[in-house]
Amino acid sequence: MALPVASHLKDSERLELEAVLAALAHTPRLESFLRYIGERYFQNRIGEINEYNIATEVLGRSKHIFDSSRDSIARVEAHRLRKKLKEYYDSDGKDHEIQISLPSGSYVPAFTCRLSSFPITSLPEAEADDQEVENLPSGIGEDAEQAQASPQTGIVETTP
Repeated sequence: MALPVASHLKDSERLELEAVLAALAHTPRLESFLRYIGERYFQNRIGEINEYNIATEVLGRSKHIFDSSRDSIARVEAHRLRKKLKEYYDSDGKDHEIQISLPSGSYVPAFTCRLSSFPITSLPEAEADDQEVENLPSGIGEDAEQAQASPQTGIVETTP
């Protein structure tokens, strides 16, 4: 059933959010920004994650006079948060199974599960008698591409 997996994934995402918030404790403005968008994300209130609400509810701008065409505070802080998240995942969070990002042009957080976090099962080597296979089409096994996950990025790369 997909429900337990989805529940486990949401729990893991919440734990990751808490870990990143703890790491941002020395930058209260960015911590508040991430907490706001993270809470709305988990409450399924994504429609409320927008520039106006961030500027007025998180960054202290007046609801009566805020004008996004004149005040870029939410965009500037989103840029700072993107940069801080990248720094975090390049250092302290580099081994985390789940990573949070803020896609450019959006204020909605994205949670990415790294490929390297999935368990990989190695198969026992076959005995010599088991390896003999007849009538294989030519080229199979020759110049075949191999897929490997980069240990730095977790991205699957194919090599000839």
